Amino acid sequence: MLGSDERISAATALALFTGDRPGVPQRIGPGARGDLCILTAPPADVLAELDAGAVAATVIAGEVVYAKG
Repeated sequence: MLGSDERISAATALALFTGDRPGVPQRIGPGARGDLCILTAPPADVLAELDAGAVAATVIAGEVVYAKG
């Protein structure tokens, strides 16, 4: 179990997860590597409270594995 002094914000976690080039646009298209999570609003608007309801769709290895509605 982590203590409160070991936690990080959702924005920091996202920055760590997305790699060492924050703010650099990445390619999304056929043949591109990676997975994609599409949010219902801009990340800055939904990261304060992590909620699965903010996920509109999830793509893994080019396949849509979740689509809201």
